[in-house]
Amino acid sequence: MSQSDFGDLIATNPDGPALGQFLNLFRDALNSGHSGSARPTYAVAGMIWVKDVSPTRRDVLIYDGTEDVLVVALNPTTHAVLEVGGGYTQAQVNSAIAAHSGQTNNPHGVTAAQVGAPPTSRQITTGTGLTGGGSLAANRTIAADIASKAEAESGSSNTKLMTAQRVKEAIAALGYTPPPIFQFRYYRFTATTTNYGIGEWEVYTQAGQQGMKVSGVTASASYQHSGGSYNAVNAVDGSAGTMWWTLSAPGGAGAHWLQLDLGASPPIISSMRFRNMSDGTSWTFSDGIVKASNTGAFGGEEVTVFENISTAASSPANVG
Repeated sequence: MSQSDFGDLIATNPDGPALGQFLNLFRDALNSGHSGSARPTYAVAGMIWVKDVSPTRRDVLIYDGTEDVLVVALNPTTHAVLEVGGGYTQAQVNSAIAAHSGQTNNPHGVTAAQVGAPPTSRQITTGTGLTGGGSLAANRTIAADIASKAEAESGSSNTKLMTAQRVKEAIAALGYTPPPIFQFRYYRFTATTTNYGIGEWEVYTQAGQQGMKVSGVTASASYQHSGGSYNAVNAVDGSAGTMWWTLSAPGGAGAHWLQLDLGASPPIISSMRFRNMSDGTSWTFSDGIVKASNTGAFGGEEVTVFENISTAASSPANVG
C-alpha cells in the first residue's frame, strides 16, 4: 500500500529535506496507483486508484466524486482478469464477444457500399453457350449448353458448345478419316511383282505436298540391276533421270526390297509418294507393300504401313 499527499506546500512551507521526503512519498503513491485498502483521503473526482481487496484480488477503481466505480479486477498472482466494470467476469466478456462476432443479421446496419460489396440485386448474366445466372440473392450455377449429337452432326446450331465427343461424332458423320501417322526410323518397300523400279521415293510430315518433305534420308536395297547404275541411292537423290531398278532379279516377286533410313530421331510421317520409273516425270504407284521398323531387322518386329497398294492415279500420286 502506498498512499500519500503532501498537502498545501505553501501553507506548510517545508524546508529542503522535508520537501524531498514529501515528494518521494508522493512518487511512491503515484507509481503504485494510490493502492490501499480504502480510497485515499485526498481523492478527487476522476482519480483512478487500486484497492487491495485480498492477496488474490486487486480492483482498479475510478472515483466519480461520490462512489468508486469498478474498471477491472485482477488477480496479482495469476494475472487473470476476474471481473470487468459493470459486474462482468472475463468469461462473460469472452462469451459476449463471441456471440456478437457470430451474428449474421448485420446488427450495426452496415451497407454493402460501406464495405465495397456488390448489392444482392446485382445480376449474373450468361453469354452464348452458357445457361444459369440470376441475382446475387441466392447461389447460382453456370452450366455449359452442350450441343446434342444431332446438332453436332448437322451443324444446325451456332449457340451450343462442342465437347470432344461431339466433335468426334461430327467428324465421323462427315465421313472424314484422318491420315495415318507413323514414326519409325526404317521404311521398307517390297514389290509384289518382278522387274520393278522406283524413280523417287519421298516422305512427308503431313498428308499431301503441303507437308514438309523429309530431308537427309538414306536408302539401301537388297538388289539392284546393272552393276550399280540403278542402285538404291537413286530413289532419294531428287533427280528425275535416275532410278532404283531390279529388272528380273533372282528370287521372283517379293524377293527384293528398297529401304529408307530417316535417322536416329525420325519425324512423324503421314504421307509418302513414288515417282514412276518409266518416264521420270509422272507420280504413279502400284503393286507394293510398305513396312516400318525401328531396328531395321524386319524379322517380325515390323509393322505394315501400306499393304497391297495398287494405284495408277495421275500426278501426283500420294500414299497416305
